[in-house]
Amino acid sequence: MKITKYIDVEIENLKIKLFLLEDELNSLSQKKNDCLNKIDIFNIEYHKFLGSTMEKIFKLKIELAKEQLKKNKITEEELFIKKEEYYRFKGMLFDEEEEEEFLEKEEEKELKKLYRKASRLTHPDIVSDFFREEASEIFVSLNRAYKRKDLEKVKEILKKLENDIDFSLDIDNIDNKDFFIKKINIVKDKISILKSKISELKSSIPYRVIEGGELDEYLEMMQYKLNKAKNTIEEEIKEIKKK
Repeated sequence: MKITKYIDVEIENLKIKLFLLEDELNSLSQKKNDCLNKIDIFNIEYHKFLGSTMEKIFKLKIELAKEQLKKNKITEEELFIKKEEYYRFKGMLFDEEEEEEFLEKEEEKELKKLYRKASRLTHPDIVSDFFREEASEIFVSLNRAYKRKDLEKVKEILKKLENDIDFSLDIDNIDNKDFFIKKINIVKDKISILKSKISELKSSIPYRVIEGGELDEYLEMMQYKLNKAKNTIEEEIKEIKKK
C-alpha cells in the first residue's frame, strides 16, 4: 500500500489567496515608492530654486512683526508665531537629528541587551522569505527606537516579537486555517491603506507637476508670486517705519 499525504484543500486555497495578496501588496509598495520618489524630486528642485526667496520672506515677516510690535499693533505671541514659522521652514530644508531620550547607565545596558535580542529575531538568517518584508518594517522601527534611546519602544517591539510573531515559521508546513485567515486580513488592511495613500500622493501638487512635466513652468510661476509677496512685505516695513 502507498501512503498518500493528506492535503487540506481549504488551507491550500488560503495559501494561494495569501500569496496573491502579498504579490499585490508588493506591487502597490513599489507604486507608492515611485510616487514618493517623484515628490522628492519636486521638493529638492523646489527648495533649490525657491529656497532663498522663501527664507527672505520669512525673515521679512519677522522684521515686519517686530515693527508692528513696537507700534502695539500685534502681541508678543504673534511675533513668536512668525519666528516659529521660520524655524519650521528651516527644519524642512535641513535634516535635524531626532531628540534622544536620557538614560541612566543601567538603562543603557538594558537597551543594548534588548536591542540585540530583538534584532536577532528579525535577522535575515532567521526570517522566512514569506515574512521578510514584515520583518524589515519592524527592524526599521527597532533601529529608529534604538537610535533615539527609546527604551520603552524597544521593549514593546521585543515583546511583540516574542509573543505575537514567529518569523522563522515555514509557511509550507503550517496547517492552521486561523493563521492564514488572520494573515489574509492583515494583508488586506495593508492593501487598503496603501491604495488610499497612493491616491492621496497622486492627487498632490508635487506629483501632478512632475508627472505632467511642468516643473520649470511651475517654479517660474511660484518665483513670480514669491517675489511679489516679498516686495509687498518690504513696502509694508517701509510704511510702518515712517509712522
